[in-house]
Amino acid sequence: MHSRLHYLDSIRGLAALSVLFWHLYLAYGFPSTMQWMTHTPLAFLWNGVGAVSLFFVLSGFVLTISAQKLDTSFFSFFRYSIQRAFRIIPLLLFIYVVSFFTQRYIYHLYSTHPVMQGWFEVFWQDPRSLKQYLVLVPQAWSLGVELPVSLFIPFLSEIMKRKSVYLFLFTYISIQSLSLNRFLLDFLLGIFLFYQQKNARRFWKHRTTIQKAGI
Repeated sequence: MHSRLHYLDSIRGLAALSVLFWHLYLAYGFPSTMQWMTHTPLAFLWNGVGAVSLFFVLSGFVLTISAQKLDTSFFSFFRYSIQRAFRIIPLLLFIYVVSFFTQRYIYHLYSTHPVMQGWFEVFWQDPRSLKQYLVLVPQAWSLGVELPVSLFIPFLSEIMKRKSVYLFLFTYISIQSLSLNRFLLDFLLGIFLFYQQKNARRFWKHRTTIQKAGI
């Protein structure tokens, strides 16, 4: 399998646009002349919550590919963990710096924009503590899910390879009883799809052209 699956990049790009449109909708609202679109299939274009779930499914899938290259040594897992951290944290810190200067020197020029929604203004009020500064990048919550869960992907993928149904049931019960993050199921779905891709290819291979067109 190739180290990079370019068709997944296309899916990520579409999901990223959906998240962008969702935040624009929250910040500026929807023009009254386009309200009808919210009741059509086009609504998926700004389904930010669904797009984030899709990101997590893709992460589960792609990180399982990386997990296949690991051996059982501690050094192998340590190297994997460091790679994950340095893939995410430096960019996050850069965004924090950009957001800090934006809040200090640019935000006040637009905060009173007549069409700006209150949702946007609550994030970049004048921060007075470290916790308030962290809200400058509210989207960072997803990284708070991505990074910790990604460290467990090698273990989860091994369990999924052997007992996929039991892992789903165990995770679902844990989420419900321990109030864990529901997005864990998205990662598990990505892992599950990785191990089922051979079955999916076999399924499509044995279907006729007419049957494919009828799906």
